Amino acid sequence: MRQIRWIALALLASTSALFVHVAPANGQPLPPPGAGSFMARPPMMDMSFFYESLAPYGEWIHMPQFGWVWSPYNMQYDWRPYQDGYWVWTEYGWTWVSNEPFGWAVYHYGRWIFDRYYGWVWVPGRVWGPAWVAWRQGAGWVGWAPLPPDDTIHANVRIGPFHLRFDTIRNYHWNFVEERRFCEGNIRPYIARSVRNVNIVHQTRNVTNYNIVNNTIVNNNINIVNIEKRIGRSVPRYSIRDAAAPDRARVVQGNALQIYRPRLSDAKPRRTPDQIIPRGTSARGVISNDRVQEDRTALQRRIEREQEALRNRQLREAERYRKKGVSDDELKRRAEREKQAFDEQEKRQRRLLEKQIEREQKGERGPSKSKDRKYKND
Repeated sequence: MRQIRWIALALLASTSALFVHVAPANGQPLPPPGAGSFMARPPMMDMSFFYESLAPYGEWIHMPQFGWVWSPYNMQYDWRPYQDGYWVWTEYGWTWVSNEPFGWAVYHYGRWIFDRYYGWVWVPGRVWGPAWVAWRQGAGWVGWAPLPPDDTIHANVRIGPFHLRFDTIRNYHWNFVEERRFCEGNIRPYIARSVRNVNIVHQTRNVTNYNIVNNTIVNNNINIVNIEKRIGRSVPRYSIRDAAAPDRARVVQGNALQIYRPRLSDAKPRRTPDQIIPRGTSARGVISNDRVQEDRTALQRRIEREQEALRNRQLREAERYRKKGVSDDELKRRAEREKQAFDEQEKRQRRLLEKQIEREQKGERGPSKSKDRKYKND
């Protein structure tokens, strides 16, 4: 029997550090990925393959801390990674299937960070995984958030004891759904508004626990049997097959899930983003004054709609929670926390819009260099 090792990611929402260790696993081993069940793996690529493939869908930016990072185009200001898609169970555990054309890359390689200036940006990586997220569960909720960057997992999955900073995961990074909705075919409509996270985080616990099986990441953090009890039906089991080219994952031949998983080498990239798309050649033009006003007005209207929706939901929920024995004082505290989270969200959204306007007015489009400043997570 091949040795199985596990990674326990001890995530604490209120602490600033994460300790991860590797030790022999207890209990029954997970079934190893079937070595003979896959099509021939795609050829080895270097990082320029990501640079070229993702250029139509977003902007490559050079950040001093991480090198070239990627920011998707045309996302709403409350967009978060791992929203537009759904979860399926495979031999690698819970596997994210994205509805976005770039999802094959940015949700299975690398990590995400939220930057004050650019918003969400993706830091490329070389190791494929079913999803690079942290997990929380409790009180009828399941939540996941992008893991921050680290340099401890390499192309051949060499993993050992290490110390990882984890204070970059904020409440608004999480995607929470009710457990009964976890296996919906399109999960985005069921994700709670991010201002609710400030309370949901306190009702849930960290359950992040990744296994390494045959040098492969296995994501079995959320117990599938418990999920089946919650949703009242069995969860289909899928087996991953390798696709020959980038595409959205799709079910083929019954329970086979086709996913593109190129292998990434440590070789120096043939070309960097500024060589692939010269700065200033993006299809986006310099923003006009009319467009600036339109964008500011649209954001203001969106904020007002969100504010009204927050008030209405709090009124609806107050009566339901009172029937469950929640005191008026506790309801008031929850409402105040959500109000504070909403105010912080509004500030973030306005700041991101103004930074976007500033960059477009300067003609900063296409691959660009960020200011040489110390990275600060919001």
